[in-house]
Amino acid sequence: MHRLLIATLLLIAATARCQAACDSLMVMFYNVENLFDCQDDSLKDDDEFLPTAIRHWHVGRFKRKMADISRVIVNSGRGAIPAIVGLCEVENEYVMRYLTRYSPLKQLGYRHVMTDSPDERGIDVAIIYQRERFKPVATRSVRVDVSPAGASPTRDLLHCCGLVATGDTLDIIACHLPSRRGGSATAAKARRMVLDRLRSYADSLTAVRTSANIVIMGDFNTPAGDAMLAKAFDDGSYALLTAAYADSTEVGSYKYRALWQTYDHIIANRRLLEASGSLSITPARVVADAYLLTDDTKHLGRKPRRTYVGMRYAGGISDHLPVIATVRMRLEW
Repeated sequence: MHRLLIATLLLIAATARCQAACDSLMVMFYNVENLFDCQDDSLKDDDEFLPTAIRHWHVGRFKRKMADISRVIVNSGRGAIPAIVGLCEVENEYVMRYLTRYSPLKQLGYRHVMTDSPDERGIDVAIIYQRERFKPVATRSVRVDVSPAGASPTRDLLHCCGLVATGDTLDIIACHLPSRRGGSATAAKARRMVLDRLRSYADSLTAVRTSANIVIMGDFNTPAGDAMLAKAFDDGSYALLTAAYADSTEVGSYKYRALWQTYDHIIANRRLLEASGSLSITPARVVADAYLLTDDTKHLGRKPRRTYVGMRYAGGISDHLPVIATVRMRLEW
């Protein structure tokens, strides 16, 4: 299967120059579920993901997961390759270099930027991009202090501003909000603090550049219909592109027990929504292709094929599904 994927990528790479001049580019977000290397980092709590640890995470499993993630990125566009992909739950520079330089994705010219967050487990946020289609001009990590909420340090926001084929700038902000684990008031307060900082940071971009085109993507650990999320980003200045999934019980980006919900979102500012410039954006969709799912024998239906179920290696890809949207461009020749 991996040889077939590499052959497919070689064919796609041969048409990359043509794609660079096309009138749209896809943006995607994917929580890749604990993408750790196999080395111990004495400064982080990564002990579970070692060959000798309880999860028995080793090089073979690491390489298999990298090939699987490559397959998801290539297939999610249904014939087109995402130009920009936000990722979360990635451990460090090594795993991102491996994904872009040594996995099957190496044929597609991706490079990456990422955060170096104070998260206790060492997981971070990253953006990979095709250099011929998105050219970064500025990158910044934005730290959010959630200690007033009594919460542990969380992931930084990642902002990457780049040029696209029209000559416009596109601002991508990737995020991974504090977990809902335990459902505590502390965690909810921490998420609210990150949402407030995320909104104020996005607003600061439009205050400086009235023509800013902003796409925010991430694992918000907040469902599409949540009032907290609506208050922060559904006021006319921005819109939740995954809003169609707010009332869905049939599919979402994450399944908790028997309940599907969409925690992974793409948000755009008014300029992109109204197509007042050269760029516009489509609603987002959850990628729920059959190979990403497995039978849910306990709660019925289907569920994501995750890498681990508890401490047992299940051989899947992630406990989340990707979300994807298309930025359309009006090119003048």
